[in-house]
Amino acid sequence: MRAAGLPNIQAPIVGRDGLPLGTLYAADKDAEAFDAADEAMLVAIATQAAVAITNARLYGESQRRGDDLRSLAQRVAEAGADDDDIGRIAALVAEQALKLVGCDGAGVFLLGDDGQAMQPAAARQAAEAATAARRRADSFYARPLPLDAAALVETTLTASRPLQFTDV
Repeated sequence: MRAAGLPNIQAPIVGRDGLPLGTLYAADKDAEAFDAADEAMLVAIATQAAVAITNARLYGESQRRGDDLRSLAQRVAEAGADDDDIGRIAALVAEQALKLVGCDGAGVFLLGDDGQAMQPAAARQAAEAATAARRRADSFYARPLPLDAAALVETTLTASRPLQFTDV
């Protein structure tokens, strides 16, 4: 790339994942050639730019997620203040989880009064979820999960933190 016929130099701006974010471009106003020191400086600046750009994007994303979570908390609080319909609140939570996590399905299971099983309270499916996957999910979200037969549920409850399972 040449700017009005002037010598120029470019350095890639590369994210920490190795994917390009852009380029840093410099044109020499005095029509002098760039040397190795200029190139090294531009590369150093591009490296710092990549960090700054990535951090800005992450910050923006965390701000948006924070806004979404605050909105969810407000909507749940309003729903709870309006009535004591746990099903409605659970549906709202599942809907927001689907949206915020970007998954194909989300469900809320609540510990039953007997303490022996998790009862389905609400489930939501993404509109674009495949039909076969949707049928499996509908079946899963429709039945109680006994604690003694559902080690994953019991493990998640006792861990008191999110856990990820890949072989369910």
